[in-house]
Amino acid sequence: MSLNIIKNQNICGAVVIPENPISTEDYASTELRYYFNRMTANPVEIVKTNEATEDALIIIGGALTNYGEERLSYADDEIHWYTKNGKVFIDGGKRGILYAMYDFLESLGCRFFTPKAEKIPTYTEFVLEDTDKREKPIFEYREFYFRDTMENQNYSVKYRTNERTDEKYGGRFKFANHCHSFGHILPYSKYFDEHPEWYSMYDGERKKSPRGSYQLCLSNPEVTEKLIEGVREVLRRTPDARVVHVSQNDAAGPCQCENCRAIDKEEGSPAGLIIRTVNAIAEALEEEFPNVLFLTFAYAYGRTPPKLARPRHNVAVQYCTIEACFAHPIESECGWGPNSDMSHELGEWSSICNHTFIWDYNACFWHLPKPHPNWHVLQPNMQFFAKNNAKGIFSQGELRENDGCDLDELRCYLICKLMWDPYCDFNKHLVEFTDFYYGDAAPMIREYIETMCKKCEDDNLHFNTYGHHEPGPDDYSPYVDYLTPDMMLIYNEILDRAEMAVRDDPIRRMRVDCIRLGLRYTTVRCGMMSGEITDAETFNQFVEDCLAHNITIFQAGETHEKCVRVMADKSWRK
Repeated sequence: MSLNIIKNQNICGAVVIPENPISTEDYASTELRYYFNRMTANPVEIVKTNEATEDALIIIGGALTNYGEERLSYADDEIHWYTKNGKVFIDGGKRGILYAMYDFLESLGCRFFTPKAEKIPTYTEFVLEDTDKREKPIFEYREFYFRDTMENQNYSVKYRTNERTDEKYGGRFKFANHCHSFGHILPYSKYFDEHPEWYSMYDGERKKSPRGSYQLCLSNPEVTEKLIEGVREVLRRTPDARVVHVSQNDAAGPCQCENCRAIDKEEGSPAGLIIRTVNAIAEALEEEFPNVLFLTFAYAYGRTPPKLARPRHNVAVQYCTIEACFAHPIESECGWGPNSDMSHELGEWSSICNHTFIWDYNACFWHLPKPHPNWHVLQPNMQFFAKNNAKGIFSQGELRENDGCDLDELRCYLICKLMWDPYCDFNKHLVEFTDFYYGDAAPMIREYIETMCKKCEDDNLHFNTYGHHEPGPDDYSPYVDYLTPDMMLIYNEILDRAEMAVRDDPIRRMRVDCIRLGLRYTTVRCGMMSGEITDAETFNQFVEDCLAHNITIFQAGETHEKCVRVMADKSWRK
């Protein structure tokens, strides 16, 4: 059977919610009214009642019982919507009820691509086929580090990410603190002078590492006791937290004191001492915080699983993929050393840990505008994480206050679709986005993506989070073999055709122009370093064009002014 949703350019009934709705029921009704008003250009009625009404068409949450429908038990992010007796019933978990509402709108042809680009069809008539859809995501926790998801709560719920939403949007999968938390809990500036023995030894001295960071001396029992105190304080400040970070600092290596090195040798990895420490903290605080996961990193020197230590039932391990080759899936035999290790390590972690999370990477941090063709990696890696029983995903793009030029909006949309369902129709989502966002230029944009990915695959080229064509911490160049001068000519010719296709469409022409800035960044940056570009006009025009497109950051964590100064000084990075 089928159901009339819109007839004669009017919705065929009212949206019904309880007389005293909870925040998500109320928000779902107002969103439905907004989008139906856009689809029909006619107002939609919202009825708040605890009784059945004859003109009801869409019934939300607690109002289901008005019509004799049983409310089921759902996971927080589980969605359920169905048609029955000429009505649409929308329900789900505390966030899932909103996800279900947007899923229903998507069944009517709505697409929520970006906060600035939504596809809202208009209808005189719309008939919906009978539906009963109930599903929940594989990953309990889903977060993408990008402006559109991190700074737009109303869009986070459309993307179905769940760590940045308040109660209006169903609440969040809440973390009590930030990552690299050793430095926040036992700051060097506060405690080192009185307790240098709490901090790592490097080259025979208690000090910061040559890279300016530090770790803790985890074999010192005083450090464990102090961490227990610090973590307890963090959790008491955030009693509704689901997870607390107890994780190593960034950049520095492990403590080199005799005791720490002996345990590292026994465990076959510095991760063993980290797990022993986090286990002690989790055990000490479990009674007071029985529902909290104590999360630590499998990152950098601590990425390899230990031989002996095993995470407690309330300890989570977040495996970090920063060293991976992002031109090829982690499971591929591409020849990039870390990939071979990672394809086994995550499986080992998942076999010894009940709660494995992932920290994945989807940007070139030192050259943010540079093309980063990881498109063919996105779905295989997400499926790899799912296969290894990951419970949550943090996918790190780059949180930019302004826009990016490396198809960032497309990448955000696709990654969020994959975090919800790693086995979704990836190509369908890619085509739908590019067709709408780039209009008649869409086929060329997909050709641009495929040409760059194919170059990497055919020639077995590699790149990582920092843009190296070969591993090396001092190679800051954006040059990689898929961006050689001959390939740049090919990419620019494709974009020439894309611009021609939308020459009379100013919005989509602007979006194509933005993509080309990634190629121009590579040309200008490398040209200035090599001396091939010596005139100020070329450099200034590039900076001016970036500002016109609201692109102000070239390097993660730096201001626009500093990024421009570094380029003007003909430096890779400072």
